[in-house]
Amino acid sequence: MNATKYEIDMLGVGAADALLVRFFDENDKAYIILVDAGNYCNGETIAKFVKERYNTFQIDLAICTHCDDDHFGGFIFLLEDMKNNPQTSVDIKKILINDPGLHITQNDVKYYQNLDNVRKEARSVYDGHGNNLLELIWDLSRKGRLSYSEAFSDGYNSEFDGLIDILGPSTEYYRTQALLFRNDLQPYDYAIVDDSEDAYEIPETKNIYSKKLDEAGSDPSHHNKSSIIFLFKPDDEHYFLFTGDADEDSFSNFKYRCDVDKIKNIYWMKIPHHGSAHNMSNNMINHIRPSIAYVSTEKYGHYLDKSVVGALKKIGTSIYSTKNSVNIWHHHNTPDREDYFPVETL
Repeated sequence: MNATKYEIDMLGVGAADALLVRFFDENDKAYIILVDAGNYCNGETIAKFVKERYNTFQIDLAICTHCDDDHFGGFIFLLEDMKNNPQTSVDIKKILINDPGLHITQNDVKYYQNLDNVRKEARSVYDGHGNNLLELIWDLSRKGRLSYSEAFSDGYNSEFDGLIDILGPSTEYYRTQALLFRNDLQPYDYAIVDDSEDAYEIPETKNIYSKKLDEAGSDPSHHNKSSIIFLFKPDDEHYFLFTGDADEDSFSNFKYRCDVDKIKNIYWMKIPHHGSAHNMSNNMINHIRPSIAYVSTEKYGHYLDKSVVGALKKIGTSIYSTKNSVNIWHHHNTPDREDYFPVETL
């Protein structure tokens, strides 16, 4: 399959993620990929956007990167709508989602003697708005309305003839994170107290260094570390890196060295976890060196940190943000939109 025309819509849903990729094959047939779906209330926004902007009632592939409700909540709305309003709903044909219940046994945890109870508890991380996302998927699958699969860097068949390339997590790395999933994680302050830019270039290597990023430390959330990381690879050889809420530990545990090389000097990336300093390290920035970066956020200090923005700008990255609930659009070989206007970089 060839994809010479494509567009990416990053929807302005606050400090949540909802991205749409639409591409066209050699016969000019359109395909739509939904990457995360924001919070529950954002599901309706996504459905309306797909109907009105793309003039369709179908999403060909959905990817739920991980089990935080600002990424999976909107999927619950969309699947409830498929169940309850089949005549007007936007239907998802297939969803990629990793199931922690398949990677934990009763021998892994205390107090559980029954595997079904272990799996139920593990899957509770997908509870939301009175429903469980995985149970909704199974229900629609049994009715032939939806198919689903896990997505790991090992043992996964890519989608659309290789246009979607899963880089992480590996099955083993996901299992280590799933064993540490919790519903009652303690709140974590993702903002840096001294919110300012401090990056500078090391002349000998041309690498940047930020003391603040060095001291920020890794993201403590095992939900975030388990994020599905993948590339969208259209025919113009511009690679697009989708990161969920991953951190340096996630990238350091790629199973294959060739996958690490694929993201070097990338064209486009989605900055993980709304620009938190705990999810972008000096090493990541110096290796990935994106030409363009997008971040879903509301404002500085709400995850988004000036140390991340400053370090990326220092290496020449153009950074665009959905702050103030602005929809951001990137496109190649598709018509201009008369109601869209250039957005300033951060």
